[in-house]
Amino acid sequence: NQSKTIPNPVDLTYFYPQKKMYSKIFTILYSGRIHPEKGLTVLAEAFDKLCEKYSNVSFELKLVGATSISKGGGGQVYINQINSKTTRTISYIPPIYDPKELAIVINQADIYCYPSLAEKGETFGVSPLEAMALGKATIVSNLDCFKDFAIHNENVCIFNHRENPVDNLFLALENFYLDEKFRDRIAIQASKDALQFSNKNIAALYLKDFESLLSH
Repeated sequence: NQSKTIPNPVDLTYFYPQKKMYSKIFTILYSGRIHPEKGLTVLAEAFDKLCEKYSNVSFELKLVGATSISKGGGGQVYINQINSKTTRTISYIPPIYDPKELAIVINQADIYCYPSLAEKGETFGVSPLEAMALGKATIVSNLDCFKDFAIHNENVCIFNHRENPVDNLFLALENFYLDEKFRDRIAIQASKDALQFSNKNIAALYLKDFESLLSH
C-alpha cells in the first residue's frame, strides 16, 4: 500500500499582496476556530507582555472564528480563559466564510499569528498560508504540519510552543514589531513562496498522480 500527500491549494484570486490602509494601531490577528488546541491563551498572554513592555504603543489583538461549541469552538469557558490572560480587550470577530471578505480582514493586520498546540489535530495549515499569500508577516508554532511551507526566519517566524511558549511567542511578536525591515522581508518572501500552492499547481500534482496510477 502506498499513500501520497498532496497539499491543499490557496485561492490566489483573493489571497495576494495588497496595499494595507495606514493605521495608528498595530494589529495582531488570528483566524480559525477559537478552540483550546489553537493556543490562544498563549497568544493572549504574549500579547499582554508586549502591551506592558511598549505601553505607549496602541496594539490590538483580533481573533476571527467560531467560538460556540456547536461550530467547533471552545465555548464561553474558553473565551473567559483567553480574556483572563490579558488586561487588554480582545476583539472577537465571527467566522468569515467568504474568502474575499476574509482576505480584506487579514490584510488589515500587521502580524498574523497561528499559535496552534495541536500536535496531531492540524492537517496542512491553510490559514497561515493564506496570510502568507497576502504578504503578511506570519508566526506559526513548531508543528510538523507547517513544515511543508514554513521556513523559519525566511518566510515565517516559527516559535517553540513546547517549552516556555509564552516567552517564545512574545519574543517573536516583539521581533516583528521592532524590526519593520525584517517584517517586510519575511512578508515578501512568504507571498512568493505561497504561489506554489495555487489551484493550478495543486491540480497539476493531482493529474500527475493520476497518470502515475494509470501507468502501473
